[in-house]
Parts: sequence; C-alpha cells; structure tokens
Amino acid sequence: MDPEEFRNAGKQAIDMIANYYQSVGMSSLQSSITPEYLFEQIPRTMPEHPEAYTTVVSDMLDKIKPGIADWQSGNFYGWFPNNSSLPSLLDEMFSLMYGVLASTGNMCDLLGFGKQFDSVNNSHGGGVLQGSSSHSILTAMPAAREKMLYKTSEQENISLTQANEYLSKLVAYASDQTHLAVEKAAKIIGVKLCVLPSDADFKLVEPIIQEAIVKDRADKLYPFFVCGTFGTTNTTAIDDLPGLANIAEAEDVWLHVDAAYARASLAYPEFRALAQGIEHAQSISFSTNKWMLIHFGCSPLWVADSTYLIKALQVTHAYVSQNEVYQEGTKSDIKSVRNMRNWQTQLTRPFLALRVWCVLRMHGATGIRANIRTKVELAQWLDKKLRDDGRFEVIAPVVFGLVVFRVCPESLDYCLQSDVNRATMLLLQRIQADGQIFLTGTKVKGCSVIRVAIGSTFVEQDNIEALYQAIVQAAASIGIFSN
Repeated sequence: MDPEEFRNAGKQAIDMIANYYQSVGMSSLQSSITPEYLFEQIPRTMPEHPEAYTTVVSDMLDKIKPGIADWQSGNFYGWFPNNSSLPSLLDEMFSLMYGVLASTGNMCDLLGFGKQFDSVNNSHGGGVLQGSSSHSILTAMPAAREKMLYKTSEQENISLTQANEYLSKLVAYASDQTHLAVEKAAKIIGVKLCVLPSDADFKLVEPIIQEAIVKDRADKLYPFFVCGTFGTTNTTAIDDLPGLANIAEAEDVWLHVDAAYARASLAYPEFRALAQGIEHAQSISFSTNKWMLIHFGCSPLWVADSTYLIKALQVTHAYVSQNEVYQEGTKSDIKSVRNMRNWQTQLTRPFLALRVWCVLRMHGATGIRANIRTKVELAQWLDKKLRDDGRFEVIAPVVFGLVVFRVCPESLDYCLQSDVNRATMLLLQRIQADGQIFLTGTKVKGCSVIRVAIGSTFVEQDNIEALYQAIVQAAASIGIFSN
C-alpha cells in the first residue's frame, strides 16, 4: 500500500469508525455464534500473495465483527468499562505513525498526587505507563522483593546471592476481594501469597493483616508486600489504607495500592478524602481506560522511590544506551529524564504518553470530571430506584459508578426462599435474554450478586431507566412482584 492508497483507505476507515460511533448501542450485546465459529470462516494458512484492503475489510465485517460484543454500548455494564473516545482513536494513529517506543505521562495534578510521585519534584519517584494494571502489579512486586532481599542481605550479613535463597519464604498479603492479578504476580516471581478475609464491608483492615504478619514472622517467614485496593472489583470497596500504611511503616514492607478503577474519581477534590492513606503507598496502579476516555492499554504505575524497581528490572547491552542521560546545568537535568526500560517488564512499548497527552488536552480537566460525575449520578439514581422498589437488596454502598445487588430474600415466594443465589442468577439471565443489555454476576462472601458497572462513554439517563425497567420486568417474569 502506497501513501495515496492509504489516504483513500484511511478515509473509508474513518467513515466506518464515525458511523459506528453514531450507531453505538444499536446492535445486540449477546452473540449467537459458537466458540470456534471462525475456524470454518477463515483459511488456516496465510495467503501466499497480497490481498486487497477492501477484501480484508469485507471479511472483517462479515466474519469477525459478528463475534465481537459491543463494549462501547451505553447498555454494556459488565466487569468494568473499557472506554474509548474519538480523540483517543485519532491520537493512536499519530502514535503508530511515529513508531517511537517508550516515554511517560504525568497526571499528578489532575488526580491529586503527592510530590513523592512526581518525577519533577522527586529525584527517585515518578511514573511509567504500563499496558494494564496487571502489568503494574507484576512490576511493583519484584521491586518489593528486591528491597526485602537487600534488607535480608544486610541484616544477616550475607551476600545478595545467599539472600536469594530466602525467596521461597517471602510472603505477600492481599484480601479475598483483591484482584487476581496479585495471585498471578506472586506465582510468577515465586513467592507465597496470604489471602486474608475482608470485613463485613468487604475491606482489608489493619488488625487482620497485623495478626497474619505476627504469625508468619513466628513461622520464620518474611513479610514483604501488602496490596491494598482503592475500589475493589466486586464492590468498589476501599481497603483501610491508613491502617495498611501503618502496618507497612511499622513492619517495613512495601505497600502497593491497586486503584485501577477508582483512582480517576480523584479528579474531583471531594472524592480525595476517600483515599486517605494512599499517599503513604510505595506504588500505585491505575487504568485510564475505565473512566478517563483513553482506550485500553495505557495504565500508569507510580512509585515513590524507584531505587529497588530499577535494581529488580535493570538490564543493559551494548546495542542499547548503557547510561541515564543527565547533563548538569542544562534543561536535561530535570529528574524526569530517565531510561524507562528499567521501570517495566517490557523492554519496549508503544508511544502511550502521546495518547494520554492528546486526550487530556482535547477533553480538558473539566471534560474528564464531567464524564466521571455523570456516571456517579447515574449509579446513585439506580441505587435509589432499587432500594425504593423493595424487591432488591443493594449489598454495598454506591460510592462510584458500580451498583451491586441481589434479589431480596423477603420478596421471594416459598419455593425460592431458601435459594436467593439461584433466584438472583435467574434474574440476571432474564434481564439479558433479548441481548440488548449486558451485565455480569459475581459472588461476594457466598452470595450471588449482579454487578452494574456504569461507565460507558455513551451511557445516558435513558439507558439506565431502560435497565431498571428490564430488571423490574425480569423480576416479574420469575414470580417476584412488588408489594
């Protein structure tokens, strides 16, 4: 394809994308295709000769698109939102055009970060853009491991190589509500994971983790990492961050805060009181695709001190620059000039910072805040309707954009009274029966519940009202009537 062919094909592609965004929500969210349907639709081998762009696009629309759920629909409430926006798509084109690798972005002011996470104000702190919050956790945990191994080497007066023999005795801590990415990271780096029970409000609290650490130290184990969450996946609960910070300081362990979903809310100053204690974390992860109108694949990780992060991940070779670039007395002396390959598990990555920079400029802080505020207000509206109805029980406070509910036991007839979980899952099935709405269920302390994650760029009041009507009609269809 030459530049002129690209120009014509690009115009067609832009028209297709614009048409899609004009009609978001008009297609079914439940696909009727079967899992392996593509095996019968596309060749098993790549073509020997080039094919026309129009042929490729035709196959994409006819064969691949039918199997794709419309995640951008205003009626998509599953998991957490995976937002995008038109400025984000445009910026991605420029990022791919330049084909540069690495760089980072700065959202400290917008989200109310302390100076310890701002690379301009702190020679050791700063941020790096990862591919996802899972990547961020997998990056932070080796830094915590490295810190503990160096500490053990000094305390035991042994070499770092000898200290590595303690690796199997290192213990990380999380709750039964923590994202499973922590479990995966522990498996990858070869440490133990202690999963602790959350309290009645689904939070990890200081006394529970203190007790576990005391027990593990008595068993000759080495606590090194605690993961707190600001907005858990199941219920958006907020762990006892001040308490966890106290533990981290007293026990000299690394505190990581997974704020993948809820960190964006701190663009509003009134939400910042909810995050009290987060400023004491050694690292914080966040996903911009959930609420910040930037599409997936761009998740900042901030660290207060990058010393052990670099020790854990630093590699070099003759074919890459071996030195950090600093020139005293020049503008390059700014502490943000760093070799970011030593801040991440990947050696190279896309030009993610350009994506963030352009989107934040084109939406502005007011646009980002307005998007968040709208989703919170819609969630609060649905929360009130469900509570007022009487047939449904909202099991967790609605703080952000997530509503978690189940069938209220008192609203069931005698044959279903003993199985609220079954009734709730049947309700979920009926709500989604016509394919126009997508929700997900989960289990919280043994209770089956329905999650409504309100976050699509295109969700409006009409969507939420239609959702509520669908819930009411589905309830009636399984014999759950209002009093």
